[in-house]
Amino acid sequence: MEPNIIVKYGNAGYLAAKGEIHAVLVKLGDQKAEQELLQPGVIGVATKMDSRKVIEDARELYLGDPDSFRATKQWIPADYWCDATLDAIKKTLREEIKEFVTAQDLYVISFSKNKSALTEEEVVGMIVPQLVGKIDVDHPQKTLFVEI
Repeated sequence: MEPNIIVKYGNAGYLAAKGEIHAVLVKLGDQKAEQELLQPGVIGVATKMDSRKVIEDARELYLGDPDSFRATKQWIPADYWCDATLDAIKKTLREEIKEFVTAQDLYVISFSKNKSALTEEEVVGMIVPQLVGKIDVDHPQKTLFVEI
């Protein structure tokens, strides 16, 4: 299973989060999505639906009924996966992501570290020269989430 959505959950726990994810996805039209615990607090979801559309629709559900989201805290699209090495990240940037950041784009890198030996400085320091846009923490047009 290669998840295309990462869902973070809080104190409600794994089972409550898993049930909430299932309920939301059923409302959105996917009864067969797979879920996998990636680490405590993080569930990977593999759905056949477009991950960005799912998250957009989930946001609309939340705006209409905030109580339907009690267990999960954050839903993030996971467009690309690679090994947690600088070479693998660089290759993924070059082959998959580079074309989405133009010279006119302002972007920010959001970094989250779990169990990797890589540091934020190493990863961000390697990413910035690969992209042609400019970093703008205050008013970014795009966000590159990197979770190691």
